Amino acid sequence: MIVVLTIGLILSIYIYLQLQPPIRKLIKSTRAVAEGDFTYRVEIGKENELGELALSFNNMCNRLQELDKLKADFLANMSHAFKTPLTTVQEAARLLLDGAAGEISEQQRRLVEIIESDNRNLVTMINEVLQVSRIETQMSEINCRSFDFSVLVKDSLNRFNLLAEKRNIRIIKDFDEQIPAFVGDYDKLSQVVDNLLENAIKYTEEAGRIIVTLRTVRLGSNNFPVPRRFTLKKGVNYLGFEVFNTGKPIEKSELIYIFEKFYQGKQKPRIKGSRGSGLGLYIVKYFVERHNGVIWAEGLKRKGTAFRVLLPFSFEETS
Repeated sequence: MIVVLTIGLILSIYIYLQLQPPIRKLIKSTRAVAEGDFTYRVEIGKENELGELALSFNNMCNRLQELDKLKADFLANMSHAFKTPLTTVQEAARLLLDGAAGEISEQQRRLVEIIESDNRNLVTMINEVLQVSRIETQMSEINCRSFDFSVLVKDSLNRFNLLAEKRNIRIIKDFDEQIPAFVGDYDKLSQVVDNLLENAIKYTEEAGRIIVTLRTVRLGSNNFPVPRRFTLKKGVNYLGFEVFNTGKPIEKSELIYIFEKFYQGKQKPRIKGSRGSGLGLYIVKYFVERHNGVIWAEGLKRKGTAFRVLLPFSFEETS
């Protein structure tokens, strides 16, 4: 009896050890596909039921990848098709507002301003769709060069000063005196700053405040809040960037969703007709993470909302 039980136990352990690795591979692959990675494949190399399951799984991934590419190509082609006429309408509206076709009445000006504003929002949405398409087809490249990040932020502030002034919003700069040269993609990070500033203006109440902070952060320094999930490396300099706006803070329950594609927050923008596509923060997060950084938001009770970015000053420092 003991011999039979021993043999049975040995066989059970043997079968378990034989099945465990391929099953673990399938579990890992299934999770990858669930997260949207259709490039994952399972290599088991067994001519049994598990081998057939792995083959079926790989065939499914091939089909999903084909469909995903078709979707991305369709979105890109449609976006390009819409972008050209919308850009023409945008330029025509600007010319009318500038008086290129003669003086227009105040009522006509208001109508053209509505056309120009709504058309601009459509162009922004289309650009975001195109960027997401490039991201999902892995065609969005990072082109690095050395530049002054404080100048990048100041340029962005200049672009949004007029919009802030129209709503009597005060923008306060709080920069470290000496910010080292930053290595990264200027255009991509400029889009990150633009998006965060534009969002802040949209959701700040009339006559509110926006505080833009720029810090050099090191291990042991207490000049910038660092999330627990992000570990600062010894000897590495980081850039801390924050955009804080007064007003109703983001609810804690929303914080885990705001960087997802197409997510629309519960709060309505203070600027009429300025609700976006739900892609802006998704793109921002992608560009930050491509620079080995981290972005997060925090709702400060009875004060407002802060969006914070932490980036290493160069890729070389994190390699």
